[in-house]
Amino acid sequence: PGARTAALLAAVLVLPGLAWPYVGGKVLGPGSFQEIPAYWRATADWLERNSPDARALVVPATAHGIHTWGSTIDQPLDVVAGSPWAQRDYVPFGTPGNRRALDAVEQALLTGGEVPGLADYLGRAGVHYVVVRNDLDPDQLGQVPTATVKRALEQSGYERVEGLGPVTTGGVIAPDTPLQVEGLYPRQRAVEIYRPAGAEVSRPGRAELLPVADTAVVSGGPESLLPLAEELRGRPAVLTGDAHPGLGAPAVRVTGDGLRRADTRFGLVNSNTSYTYTPGERNAPDAAQDPGESPRQILPVEGEEHQTVAELRGAREVSASSYGNWLFHLPQYDPVHAFDGDPATGWAEGAEDSPDGQWLRIAFDGRYDMPDTVRVTPLPQNGVRAAPTEVRVETENGSATSFLRVDGERERIDAPAGPTRWMKLTITGSTVPRPGVTGAGFSEVELPGVQVTRLLRLPEDGEDTAAAARIVSLHRAADPTGLSLASSESGLRRIVDA
Repeated sequence: PGARTAALLAAVLVLPGLAWPYVGGKVLGPGSFQEIPAYWRATADWLERNSPDARALVVPATAHGIHTWGSTIDQPLDVVAGSPWAQRDYVPFGTPGNRRALDAVEQALLTGGEVPGLADYLGRAGVHYVVVRNDLDPDQLGQVPTATVKRALEQSGYERVEGLGPVTTGGVIAPDTPLQVEGLYPRQRAVEIYRPAGAEVSRPGRAELLPVADTAVVSGGPESLLPLAEELRGRPAVLTGDAHPGLGAPAVRVTGDGLRRADTRFGLVNSNTSYTYTPGERNAPDAAQDPGESPRQILPVEGEEHQTVAELRGAREVSASSYGNWLFHLPQYDPVHAFDGDPATGWAEGAEDSPDGQWLRIAFDGRYDMPDTVRVTPLPQNGVRAAPTEVRVETENGSATSFLRVDGERERIDAPAGPTRWMKLTITGSTVPRPGVTGAGFSEVELPGVQVTRLLRLPEDGEDTAAAARIVSLHRAADPTGLSLASSESGLRRIVDA
């Protein structure tokens, strides 16, 4: 009895002390918060007063709703908004066409420059106001500076009409930062609202009737309309794969290169799309997502005939065990770039840990007379990137191993001489200062007489469509990560049937 009494007494004394932090709300996990800031409610009220019918777009996109004041996972407007609004979620809710249209806007805003036709493109989707949230955590992975987004909006004909919430700095100021440096950080309201400045862009409503005779038929995805939105102002548009009975011969036929056969990593907001695949091409065998499988895509219409696909010139096939990065899709490290003759591009492996065992392979159009040595230019280590120190060259005639420096200088390696239909270059030794950051690779593998180019063939699903006019829409993707000095495309190499 005495022991039970002592235990009961200890529980009476200890348990209230342990429970007190919970009662006082002081035991909270990282990112927790007690309430949504009042300025988000004020934002919802402003939109309900000024935009009851037109939809508002919230930018930039975020994967997990991580703010400077807490992690909401869902977005604040989910619980406070009384008017329609939209954002690009990292989970592809809604229709594929809607997701691709929002992706096109997000990628355009990441450039920080003028986006021709942006207001018309958004107006076509029923969007008038753009809400820029400056309270996202700037340290989260893939976060895009809102200064970049606002610069793109302002250069594309938008004006700021309202600012809500406290004045904050555009980024986290580290402790002990000199006052002179603190003054360089931009000051901005937590939420800023923009609208088209020009009177020529009409305010959209919930729905609108347009003449069928003015319809434009688009080969490709809805993103192909963005560069042409101003020119096609007032015209309805449908995709070639859509059901559109009674349309007859359309007034305009648009062929665009936006709907590409490429792999998509849905868990990322940016840098989530691979380079454009050839017909039948699959993901790399060591890819982080669906290795060796067909690309994962968001398609408004099924069928490869609706897509832009790649064609190789200079080789039958170029492949690699992986490329770019184990987390991001970095199309600027397309394996073809190791054989394109451009030292500003290159291939980098994308293994999560060690580059050892990663390979690059080229299949020639016919038999190629391989020399006994080959010049290669490894990507320089620069204290961050992994670098190959030993490589093996294999052909139908055998293999040869060579050692490499890590300074990125052009050098010769041994190769099995003689006619061969393919060549494989494997990294067998490396130095890895920081695993999983940027992979080892080569800016150039010089095979005399071999230069490979990846061209993009536009969809041919509208070839039989009779139209009074035809427009071709082309674009190049941005590199929001800044992980490469070169763009994913060094030029507009397209195949269009006249």
